[in-house]
Amino acid sequence: ETSAGAREVHSTLPTSDTYLQITVKGKTCNALIDTGSDRSLVPRRLVSTVALKPSTITLYAANGTEISNLGTMVLRYQVGGQTIETELVVSDQIDELIFGYDWLLANECQ
Repeated sequence: ETSAGAREVHSTLPTSDTYLQITVKGKTCNALIDTGSDRSLVPRRLVSTVALKPSTITLYAANGTEISNLGTMVLRYQVGGQTIETELVVSDQIDELIFGYDWLLANECQ
């Protein structure tokens, strides 16, 4: 709690500056663009039936706790009329699709 009495500020709607709207198999969803995340991640609940490739990548949250790595998968999606494929680490400890620094580099974002 701050001296002004506010605890946290949350927006109920993603902003276009931090979220990218993508289409996966005809369904629209938002992906968080997170420059602080080394890897791109997806919650297992969103890809529950997808077979995963084993992965030995160790991931840590900003607070230093380890994030589970269930494996990796490649997601094919559309954005801005282009089809893109991205390798994602799958975890049961995150809540939303995250495009990290690896995604920014792979897509030559500036």
